Amino acid sequence: MEELMTLMREMMEDMRKGQDEMNKRQDEMNKRLDERNKGQEKMKEELTRDITRQISRMQEEMKNEIGKVQEEDEGGKDDAGSGDSRSQCICACDQIKGGRSRVELRKLRGKKKA
Repeated sequence: MEELMTLMREMMEDMRKGQDEMNKRQDEMNKRLDERNKGQEKMKEELTRDITRQISRMQEEMKNEIGKVQEEDEGGKDDAGSGDSRSQCICACDQIKGGRSRVELRKLRGKKKA
């Protein structure tokens, strides 16, 4: 009977050790997941900052282009027959999208109507 009790104690001790080992592995896995999540969060923040900077740059370029067009409009009232250089003006966002500038689209619409 005593051998049976000793055997049961050993089994219980082995179970505790196994459980402790499982808990330790689970903790290690949780730490790795936390590190990965922190890394992903940092990457997300960097991407957000980069995109925000790019958008700000594009907005600034668009403002500059609009300013140039407005200056040309004001200066071009006197010499209306001299041609429109605005059609050559394509902002960076149009180039990125692969699209056409508004001026080009207006000209195309005008040609189609005529």
